[in-house]
Amino acid sequence: MKNQKGITLIALVITIIVLLILAGVSIAMLTGENGILNKATSSRSATNEAEAVERINLALNAVKAEIFDQQVTEQNWEPVESDVLQAEIKASLKLDGFGDDSVTDIEAEANDGKYVYAFDSDTAILTLSYYNSTTEVGVDTTDATPDPITGTIDLSATPYKVTEAKANS
Repeated sequence: MKNQKGITLIALVITIIVLLILAGVSIAMLTGENGILNKATSSRSATNEAEAVERINLALNAVKAEIFDQQVTEQNWEPVESDVLQAEIKASLKLDGFGDDSVTDIEAEANDGKYVYAFDSDTAILTLSYYNSTTEVGVDTTDATPDPITGTIDLSATPYKVTEAKANS
């Protein structure tokens, strides 16, 4: 009976301990403060914000192109009073996914996660915005309201004054 082969109890205990250590390290790398899941969430938030900035700036450029097209076509300078220009701008914004009509409150829950525009006819300022109230996992937002990402174009200025959108973070 001296030729019996098998796993000793000590070898089995050591193997289980090594597996538990590896499992603990793996779980910590996934869910820790600098874990893969938190980094992925942060990256997704940063990507969404950068996408919103880029989309707003592209729409601002489309509006500038519409204004230029109208000025070259009509050979005049009537940016605010021109109903044709405002209709063209509205059509351009609709094509870019900014909705059919101007909104009054950018931060309203109805506009959460949507690209919207607001045109103030008194000041002739067109504001393109994206507001999203969803935040990163693990970030305390009880007292914080995220700012919308905005870009503006002042149609009363000569030449038009454009303020491009920038990331909030």
